[in-house]
Amino acid sequence: MTASKQHFDVIVIGGGIIGVSTAWHLTRRGVRRVAVLEKGSQVAAGSTGQSAAVVRQRYTNLPLVQLAYASVEMFRNWTETLEISQNRCGFCPVGVVWITDEPAESHEPAVRLFQQVGAVGNVYAADDLRDRYPSLNFCAHRLDLTGREHDCADPPVVFWEEHGGYADPQGTTDDLLAAGQARGVQLFLRHEVSRIETGPGGRVCAVHCTNGETFGCDVVLNAAGPWCNRINDMLGVTLPMELKPTRVQIALRDRPADVVGDLPVFISLADGLYGRPEAGGRQFIVGSTRPEDEREFIDDPDHYDPDASPEFRRKMMHKLHHRFDMASRGTVQGYAALYTVNTTDWHPIIDAVGPPGYFVANGFSGHGFKLGPCIGGLIARRITGIARPDDPPVDPALFAADRASMAGGGVLA
Repeated sequence: MTASKQHFDVIVIGGGIIGVSTAWHLTRRGVRRVAVLEKGSQVAAGSTGQSAAVVRQRYTNLPLVQLAYASVEMFRNWTETLEISQNRCGFCPVGVVWITDEPAESHEPAVRLFQQVGAVGNVYAADDLRDRYPSLNFCAHRLDLTGREHDCADPPVVFWEEHGGYADPQGTTDDLLAAGQARGVQLFLRHEVSRIETGPGGRVCAVHCTNGETFGCDVVLNAAGPWCNRINDMLGVTLPMELKPTRVQIALRDRPADVVGDLPVFISLADGLYGRPEAGGRQFIVGSTRPEDEREFIDDPDHYDPDASPEFRRKMMHKLHHRFDMASRGTVQGYAALYTVNTTDWHPIIDAVGPPGYFVANGFSGHGFKLGPCIGGLIARRITGIARPDDPPVDPALFAADRASMAGGGVLA
């Protein structure tokens, strides 16, 4: 074994919300020596920092709702849970409005799941929410972008999550890091991994970085987001499900003065649009729920176009203006980010794979931030085998690498 600078019980590769959350959760299970290696100049430098950071709980299977609910409860009790004095997560529980053209009975499974876990969400007539969100157009008809006449009509009902909202992705990760560092987690920035060494019995024993530093270890967690395949390749690990770095686009526009009142997180499945307030309500940030807008796979996550295309911005603004009946004023901005899609079933892989001591937590398919505060505990439980009384009742085996596909019964939007 190569001489190492320091030795750690667990080395986490990746300083996004998944890696940093897991590091904190590991310390809560008695793991004393945890290091986070981040190739960038700060935590949340990749997918996390560019996330739309929507916090919502509606999914179509119970374990995902349980995990999302647990994350919302963490956000609602942030400083107490993390045992920190400063709150930088910026959680804004503005509510989440789901707009579809489906009848009320189609929402009954979601209502039952919310009731089962204790989340607050139910169906309402659009008129019941207009006083709260006076500028929101609840129209359930798909907007025709060809210019044909459009007739707005309220949906039969809308589904509303009272405690959902959005947060600051950088501040959330900074707070999780601070909580971990208070328990002994060490962070190493600008430490890009170049090689993972194995020792007796084929077990991982050291991590080498491009800056020449080497760290001994007992366990390695790959939480490298879009760079996860590069890390797996270092050990010759091939997963049974394909994970692909995927370029997704976001558009932003200043909020006009004629858009008054509170703004929720809004998800319009007919339009293929989601959005939320940004910058203290002074802007809108919007993105697409259309499958075709989440299929631009990237070969090299270090090299991709970081700008939103003019066509994407135009399309999103038409939909946004319909959703809020607002004037087309101000410059439309935009950017593109990466997240890692599990092309088999859109759920993450959280498991031990390859050589002994090597774990992966990859393929969150755009849902990593929503689940991040809580799912770090599930990952820490998979690594250590130690459950805590406050863990959600979710079996880590649900996300095993060799599981049957959950496609068609998992993520909603």
